Formats: sequence, C-alpha cells, structure tokens
Amino acid sequence: MIVGTANPQSTCPFEGVVKKVVLSVCRLRPDTTASAVSEYLNKSGINVISCYDLKGSEKYNSVRLCVGQCHLRQVMNAEVWPQGAVVRPWVFKPRTNQNTDVKDDKVVGDRIV
Repeated sequence: MIVGTANPQSTCPFEGVVKKVVLSVCRLRPDTTASAVSEYLNKSGINVISCYDLKGSEKYNSVRLCVGQCHLRQVMNAEVWPQGAVVRPWVFKPRTNQNTDVKDDKVVGDRIV
C-alpha cells in the first residue's frame, strides 16, 4: 500500500483526504495554550489540523491535538517536546446507542408480557 504525497497544487484534478490522528498532550505548564502548541508545531513543519485547550489542573495544562497521520512520526519524537511533556493517543469514549428503546418486560410463566 502507498499513501500519496503530491503537492495539492500539482496538476492532479482531484484531492485526497488526509487521515487524522488525535493525540493528548499533557503535563504542560499551566500557562501553555493550545495556540502556542499549534504555532510551535506549525513552525516545526508539522501541519496541525486542530488543537484545543483541555481543563488541566493548577499544576499543569493539557491539549487535544489533531494532525495528519503523515506527521505522526514527527509528533511522537520525544526531542520535539519539552522535558516532562507527555504525548499519547487520545482515548475516545465508547459510543452509546441513543436509539435503543428499552422496555421493562415481565416474564409470566413461559411468556414475556
């Protein structure tokens, strides 16, 4: 398998869609903002799709970072990040099926009422 790398401004009449990777970046100083992280990574040649501040604690801050999969190796390089920062895959909560109609059925003898 290959993943295309041609420049979007090439002569190709169509574009592909970049696969995204979502990461958690935590244990940053409390005054660190998502925009500071995003600007730093963009200057380092890593295209940031999105970066959001998360509620951290008084001791540190965290961000939710989304980058193209093509930049994952760069982002997961420990030398890119300040000492003590932790970068790991984002853990999504499982989806709940909100359309499920649960009824309290009663069993009477061998049948459900």
